[in-house]
Amino acid sequence: MASPVSQLIDLARASRVFDLSQPFYVGMPHFPTHPPFAYSLGKLHGEFVLKNGGSSASEVITMGGHSGTHIDALNHFSCAGKLFGGVDYEQAAGTGVRPHSVDTVPPVVRRGVLLDVAGSQGVPILSEEFVIDHTIDADPSITPDKWNAFYTDAIKKAGPGVTLVTIHLAYDDEEMRGVTVEHPDWGAAWRQRDFDYFTSDAFRQLLKDNDIKLVTYRDLGRAMAMP
Repeated sequence: MASPVSQLIDLARASRVFDLSQPFYVGMPHFPTHPPFAYSLGKLHGEFVLKNGGSSASEVITMGGHSGTHIDALNHFSCAGKLFGGVDYEQAAGTGVRPHSVDTVPPVVRRGVLLDVAGSQGVPILSEEFVIDHTIDADPSITPDKWNAFYTDAIKKAGPGVTLVTIHLAYDDEEMRGVTVEHPDWGAAWRQRDFDYFTSDAFRQLLKDNDIKLVTYRDLGRAMAMP
């Protein structure tokens, strides 16, 4: 009998692969408090030429750990001086933080939900002008006193179609304040405001008044599993 790894490899070979990673380029989006992606040629062709005429070029790349598509390891945040599981950490500028570094994260293989928006439009790639119906996502320009009004107004204006609402739910407690220390944007208070609004009676009434049906990724997963 083939091993689980062999079965997985055979399955991958017979499947269509979708690359979900984001391209790297100078000016690419990055988290505002982290270093941007930077690229330059450190050596140009012709600067050093071998006797046989050969030459080479080489690049210099710098970026923060949050650049592009990535996974956060459990040593990314600490609370009260402890990492996940209440363990102590060791850190140094040249070697990083241990334990719980990303090299200890085993491969993640899970069933996912892929929304083929381009396929639904009958094209292989969406044009740059295409916009998925609507998206709602609070940003740092929204002040706490305008929070509820922002969501209410955006939901009322969403219109027909599918609207993606990105929210960050958590309690503004000691643990979350420790996890998001020095990150007021998307921090503990931010997440509490999201939680309060989207669990409120006013939000439920807003959905009813505007005939809005909630669809979660779990619902999409169930729909995909149907024959």
